[in-house]
Formats: sequence, C-alpha cells, structure tokens
Amino acid sequence: MVVKARPGRDAAPNMTDYEAERARFRLDVPQRFNFVLDVLERQAASGPDRPALLSLDAGGGVVSRQSYADLCRESRRMAHVYTALGGYWAVCFTDMFQFMFLFPIAVALAVLSCAAAGGWTGFVERAPAGFLNPLGGEYGWLFLLAFTVSQTIGY
Repeated sequence: MVVKARPGRDAAPNMTDYEAERARFRLDVPQRFNFVLDVLERQAASGPDRPALLSLDAGGGVVSRQSYADLCRESRRMAHVYTALGGYWAVCFTDMFQFMFLFPIAVALAVLSCAAAGGWTGFVERAPAGFLNPLGGEYGWLFLLAFTVSQTIGY
C-alpha cells in the first residue's frame, strides 16, 4: 500500500478568512483528559484492528502499521514500567533515608554498648564462648552462604 501525500504546499487553502476562523474557533478542554483512555481506548473498543499509526518510508510505502489495539497494549505496558520504576524509586528513597537516620544511631549504640562493657576487651571477655566465631553455634557456613545469596538476590 502506498499512501500519497495530499495536499501539497502548493495547494490552495481551504480557509479564506483567517480572522473569522480564529474568532469562531473553540477548543473544549475537559477537566481531566487522558489521551490513552479518552482517545485510544475508545477507538480500540469500536474497532481494535483498525489502523491507528502507519510508518512510511521516503517513497510513501508503508513500513509498519499499528492498530488501535496495538497502541493500547503498548501504552499499558509502558504504564506498568513507569509504575514499577516509580515503586522502585520510592523504595530506594525510603531506604536511603532510613539508612541516613538509623545507621548513625546504630553506630552510636554500638560505641556506647562497647564502652559500657569495658571497651573491646571487656566485651570480648563477657561474650559467650564462640560468640565472635561467624561459623560457630547453630549457624554454620551453609547458613552464612544461604543468607548471603538470599540477600544478594533479594536486592
């Protein structure tokens, strides 16, 4: 299918009185307008397979065509991407602020606790046997590996 461009720049204008047309022109803008819902979805409901967008080559030949259903599907897909990115951004923002406020408090508590125990040597002396061994007790190397993998994949 070849689409011929019409009219050309040399075509006679349809409008004969610009000022009168300008005075008569009114654009009704709704309070809330969503192009996808108000235009694409309505067109897709009445004829989903009708052509909505034709991509042409330099000679006017159709390179690709998208129906109204295609455009609606792609707009929904992009809405999901933006929603996911927005949710991810919100989580990152919240995590950053939690880190900024809670980490200094955690460090201060660790320093105060260590000082209350009599310094690092006092802490080591008071700790139960095997407390400072990451592979000792009920949590062995397999737990440590599984925890590391789960935390790495989880983020």
